[in-house]
Amino acid sequence: VTFGFVDENQKHYAVDRFRETSEQISVSLERIVKRTEDSLSSITAFFAGSDNATRDQFRIFVTTAMSDRVGIQALEWIPRVSGSDREAFERAARTDGLKEFTFRQIGDGGMVPASRRAEYYPVYYVEPLAKNEKALGFDLASNQIRKSALELARDTGAMVSSARITLVQESAKQAGVVVFAPIYSDGKIPKTL
Repeated sequence: VTFGFVDENQKHYAVDRFRETSEQISVSLERIVKRTEDSLSSITAFFAGSDNATRDQFRIFVTTAMSDRVGIQALEWIPRVSGSDREAFERAARTDGLKEFTFRQIGDGGMVPASRRAEYYPVYYVEPLAKNEKALGFDLASNQIRKSALELARDTGAMVSSARITLVQESAKQAGVVVFAPIYSDGKIPKTL
């Protein structure tokens, strides 16, 4: 009888501890997600208030925005570039100091030049740059998971998270997600695609 009583107490204690720990984790994750959304909203406002934000302005702004952000590996600006503008965009990026900038995608053995497409979404600004250099030029339209989330954000005007992915700048198979916040040239969500 004593063993049965102790066993029941242990089970209740374990269940209570599990619930308590789960609630704490849930609250922590909600806070991280909220801070991530706040960072993205700040960047959206930054670009809305700037005619042509430079790489240095982006770095300074994002460094401040990320100073207390746990769980964010990088903040990026990803322009939409038509296929016909690809070469001019790549040249302009190299003139802007990115000496070997080219649109890239994941291929056999690593990163390869991006295939020809109607449009591209290359990573153009990324902060912090250290440990994230590999992401520069990566065309998010070359990966279906990223592209689906990106297009949903573009079409709805809402922040959208991707399904689970491995970031291109990771050296291990660490899982992550990408959260997209669309920025429109006139500041308004277009009425049509």
